[in-house]
Amino acid sequence: MRILLTILALMLTACSTPQYQRVNENGTHRVGYDETKIGENKYHVRYLHNKEFVFKGFLRRSSELAIQNNKKFFCTQNSRASTEQLNMYMGAGVTQNVGLEEHNAVIILKDESSGDNCYNAKEVFNSWKPLN
Repeated sequence: MRILLTILALMLTACSTPQYQRVNENGTHRVGYDETKIGENKYHVRYLHNKEFVFKGFLRRSSELAIQNNKKFFCTQNSRASTEQLNMYMGAGVTQNVGLEEHNAVIILKDESSGDNCYNAKEVFNSWKPLN
């Protein structure tokens, strides 16, 4: 019984931990965002999380990049979503297969909106709710 309660507690902790962080190369943070600058005011942004938060996290990181670069808007191009199966170590010798979603796109940072697929960076940033 004690082992079952420990496993349940670890699973609940893992599920409730905010995952808005940069993904890193060594695999300790496999959930979160990364971006690559590919031109002036142009980035490739990727966000990996569960289905409920993946697009919200993508928008959050994109809005941060726009604000950091003193731009009012970001517009998306070549937007794609995919699913990845990941075995996560839950502690106490238990692994769990978790389906994660990835959203990635090229974003262009702009001073003015150019129509579809453009977002007001400050509105997106201010509407952010923590992922827990």
